[in-house]
Amino acid sequence: MLRLAQEQMRRMSPDDLARMQQQLMSNPNLLRMASESMQNMKPDDLRRAAQQMNQARPEDLRDMTEKLASTTPEEFAAMKAQADAQMSYAMSGAKMLKKQGNELHNLGQYSDAASKYKLAKDNLKSVPSSAAHTLQLQCTLNLMACYLKTGQFDECISEGSEVLASDSSNVKAYYRRGQAYKEIGKLEAAVADLSKAHEISPEDETIAGVLRDAGEKLAREGGGLNMRKADMQETMRNSMKDPATRQMMANMVKNMSPEMMANMSEQFGMKLSKEDAAKAQQAMSSLSPEDLDRMMRWMERAQKGVEVAKKTKDWLLGRRGLILAIVMLILAFILHQLLGFIGK
Repeated sequence: MLRLAQEQMRRMSPDDLARMQQQLMSNPNLLRMASESMQNMKPDDLRRAAQQMNQARPEDLRDMTEKLASTTPEEFAAMKAQADAQMSYAMSGAKMLKKQGNELHNLGQYSDAASKYKLAKDNLKSVPSSAAHTLQLQCTLNLMACYLKTGQFDECISEGSEVLASDSSNVKAYYRRGQAYKEIGKLEAAVADLSKAHEISPEDETIAGVLRDAGEKLAREGGGLNMRKADMQETMRNSMKDPATRQMMANMVKNMSPEMMANMSEQFGMKLSKEDAAKAQQAMSSLSPEDLDRMMRWMERAQKGVEVAKKTKDWLLGRRGLILAIVMLILAFILHQLLGFIGK
């Protein structure tokens, strides 16, 4: 909040700042009433209020300060009551629009539902409360669902990016934006978003299924995997030090199909048959998460895992060797998507 205030102050001249300070300090009642009002605000409310202030034009702030400087307690109370009434009205209207949107969505009228959600969302932009933010978020996520149904994939991506800019762990935003990326053929971005959604919600079978489908499609189409071998191995070793990456890998391993494994192995020069890949899938699915994690920790110390995997077919088809080779393939594949190495 202090940073936002400083940004606004930098846009104003020293004379304007001095005049505003003098005007505010000349009205002790205003400072007292403002302090009392802030005591009832939540941290999120204060942060959004600061953001709203930061978006205001300097000249508007000057006019507002001049007006407040001469405000009596009664006038300030009346202004606050009016503002509260306007926010309450906006919230009630947005809730009604959201309800109408839900009803239209249930009837399959997705375009009309999207119009309701968008109107509700827009009506809440000037309301800096946490309740308004929550309602606006719900409307935005519902709007994304409608855009997926109506084929407005670019709009869905834009809405998802807006959500994730302020809520970087929103699983629905990652999932729906990932679906939109998949529909317009941006498979690398789709796999990245869907992988993040799966990492946040690993038990969701729907997300796992869409991620698997997007990954298999990307594997079939090649994905532009031309990262230098040395760079790839170094990146793999470094990434395996991260517990979150190991957990994501464990989840991916459990959900990877033999077809995708076979396609990926060919891209990385190992060329397993579907039968060999199926054998690997069966072996990996029998491992506990703890076993997978231990294996991935071992991979962190394996300096030449891929080269070893290429040396002998007998070793490769051994239970431990085959699992390690496939896991390293999957890791390399994911790194290309998540770390932006495609086409470099």
